[in-house]
Amino acid sequence: MKQIEKIIGQVILQVHDHMEETGRQDSFERFPYLEMLAGHYGAQGAAATGCLQGLQARSSDMPETKSLQEERYEALLTKLSGGGEDAVLMTAVNLALAAALVTEFAAYLNYYTGNRATLQLAYELCGEFCPDHAEVTKRWRVLQRAFQVEKKTPLHYANIEAGHEVLSYLAGDTMSNVRPCDGVERFEYESPLHPMYVREQLADAGAKLLTQGNAALQLCGRGGRRFLVRHIAKRMKKNVLFVRIDFVCGDEENREYRLMQTLREAFLHSCIVCIHGGGPKASKQREEETAAGVSYAVRVLSEAGIPVILCMEKAAGRGKIARIELTPLSRAERARVWKGFAEQYDMDVDIDQCSIRYRMTASEIARAAAEWGSGCGSAGNERIHVSDGRAEQLSDICYRILCSGETQKLGTVIRPRVRLSDLIVSEQTKKTLGEICCGAAQGYRIYEEWGLDQQYPYGRSVSVLLAGAPGTGKTMTAHVLAHEIGAPLYQVDLPHIMDKYIGETEKHLEQVFDFAGKTNMVLFFDEADALFAKRGEVTEGKDRYANMEVAYLLQRMEQFDGVVILATNFYHHIDKAFLRRIKYVLSYQEPDEAMRKKMWESCLTPSLPRETIDTDYLANRFALSGGVIKNVIQSACIAAVYERCPLKMEHVLRAIRMEYEKMERSVTPELWGEYGYLME
Repeated sequence: MKQIEKIIGQVILQVHDHMEETGRQDSFERFPYLEMLAGHYGAQGAAATGCLQGLQARSSDMPETKSLQEERYEALLTKLSGGGEDAVLMTAVNLALAAALVTEFAAYLNYYTGNRATLQLAYELCGEFCPDHAEVTKRWRVLQRAFQVEKKTPLHYANIEAGHEVLSYLAGDTMSNVRPCDGVERFEYESPLHPMYVREQLADAGAKLLTQGNAALQLCGRGGRRFLVRHIAKRMKKNVLFVRIDFVCGDEENREYRLMQTLREAFLHSCIVCIHGGGPKASKQREEETAAGVSYAVRVLSEAGIPVILCMEKAAGRGKIARIELTPLSRAERARVWKGFAEQYDMDVDIDQCSIRYRMTASEIARAAAEWGSGCGSAGNERIHVSDGRAEQLSDICYRILCSGETQKLGTVIRPRVRLSDLIVSEQTKKTLGEICCGAAQGYRIYEEWGLDQQYPYGRSVSVLLAGAPGTGKTMTAHVLAHEIGAPLYQVDLPHIMDKYIGETEKHLEQVFDFAGKTNMVLFFDEADALFAKRGEVTEGKDRYANMEVAYLLQRMEQFDGVVILATNFYHHIDKAFLRRIKYVLSYQEPDEAMRKKMWESCLTPSLPRETIDTDYLANRFALSGGVIKNVIQSACIAAVYERCPLKMEHVLRAIRMEYEKMERSVTPELWGEYGYLME
C-alpha cells in the first residue's frame, strides 16, 4: 500500500504545518516517528498545499498500471463524493486512514486537539474554520457509509474511525473474505447459480423496479424468494447481503450498530441488502416494533443509495416500495421446474407425476432434487439406500420437505400398502375406483389440454363419499385409493377437530385443509356424518353456530383442490348441499355369497399353517361382512397359536360364535349345520 502510505505521510505533514500556523510550535517534539514519516514522504510528494492538490500531483506521476489498493482508494473517494470533487470529504477520509494505520498519529491528534480525525479538523485544513451546520450534517451522513462515525453533538467534533470493513476493502479483500457473522449470509453475483426454470420475467421486473427510484422492493408469497433475489442481483451485477430481520430490528441496544455494520459492508462492496425472515407470530406490539425497525433500516440504506429487497409478507417500511407477489406454481410450472432439475442432476423421474403428486415450491423442488441427486436422502433419522427403490426414496424426501414444520396433531399420516387388486368389491365399483385414481393423476389434462380451465375455475377437487354398513370395506377403500394415487393418507382425527369453543372447529378445519392442500395428501374423514350432518332449524344459540360450521365446510370443500374421501355409516344424515359438491358416491352393500367366499380365501394366505377350511360352507352359512371375516380369522389364528396347532375348522367356528355374541345374534345348535359336532 505504498501510495496510501505516501498520502498518509503528506497528511501528517499537512497537519503539522497547520499546528505550526495555529501557534502549536514544535509539535513533533514528542512524536519523533511522525517527524520521520512526514520528512520521508514529504520530500517525495508535492508540497503540502492541501489534500486535493496532493492527490492531483500523485495522479500526474502515477504509472499507467494501478495497484488494486490504488484502485480501491480511488473508488472509495468516488463513491463517497458521488463522482465529484469534495476536498473536505477527501481530507476527512485521509485523516481517518492515517489515524487508523499510524497509532502515533492518533495519539498526536488526541494530544493537541482532544479528538482524533474529525470533520472540524478537515475543514480547518481546507481553510474553513466556521463550517455550515447543514454541510457538516450532510458530510457526516456520507462518511458513516464507510467509516465508524460518532453520534456526537456538535457533529463536526465527532470522531471518524476507519474500521475493519474499510481497511479490509482497501487491502483488496473481497466480500467472501469478510468475517462471518451470525444472521448475515453473503452472495457474490459472479458465483455459479442454476437458471430460473419458470417466471424469469420476475427477475427482470425486480431489477427494473430497483433502478426506478423505489426505496425498496418487497417480495411476497413463499417459495424461492431468496433465489429470485440472487437472479435480480446477477442482472444488476451486484453482490447481496442476506440479513435476518432480527439482526437489524432486534434488541434496541445493538440495532443501530448492526445496521451501520450492514450499511458499511453493502456500500463498500456494492451490495443489495435483502432483509428476510420473521419467525413465528409475535404480539401486536412486537410486530409494530419490527415494522418500525424495518422502516428505519430501509430509509437509512436507501439514502445511501443501497438497493433494498424485503422478503416478508406484511408491508413494511415507508416511502415508495414496489411489490412483487410470488403466487403458487401451477402444475405446468412445477413440471418445468422438475424437468430442469431432472436434467441438471440426471434424474430419471416421471415429470408429470411429480408435478401432480408434490405441490412444492421451486425452492422445495430444488432441495428435493439436490438431496435425491446426491444419493443421500433420508427418511426421519434413517438413511434411505438406493436399493429401497429410487422412486420411493424421492417420495420420502419430498413428503419430508413438505411436512417440515407442519403440525400433525389434527390427523395421522398413513402410508397405505393395500392395492386395488386386494379389494373385494363388485366390478362396477372397481371400475369407478379406477376412474377416481385416473382423475387424481390425469385430471389436469381436461383443464390444460382440453380447454376446460375457464369453465371450472374452482371446485376441481376429486371428492368421494363412501357410504355403507360397518365392515363393508370403506376404510380399506380409502387406503386403496391413496396407494393407487401414490400419496399418503391424511386421516383426520375428529375428536381433535371438534371444539366446544366458537370458531375453534373452523380454525382446526382450515389447518387440516391447508396441510392437505400443501402436501397433496389424500384427505380422509372417517365417520364424516359427525361433521357433515344436515343443518337444522335454529331453536337455540348453539344451533346457529353448528350451522355456521357446516356452511364453512361447504365453502372450504368448494375451494379445495385435492382428493378428499368421506366415509359414513349413515348416508341419509349427510347434508344434501355436500352431496352436490361430491363427485363420486359409492354405496357399499353387504357382500353376497361369491364375494364372501373370495374374502375367506384371501384371508387364508398360503403361508398360514392350517387344516382343511371349508370356505364354501362358511360363505354360504354365515352372512358376514368383510370386516367381520377379518376379525374371525384373526381370533381363530390366535386360538391356534395358543393350542400350538395348525388352524382348524373348529377355531374358525368358535371365533364366529364370539362375533355373533358381540352382534347380539342368537346362537343355536342348528346354526352350525353339518359342522355342529365341532361345537358340542
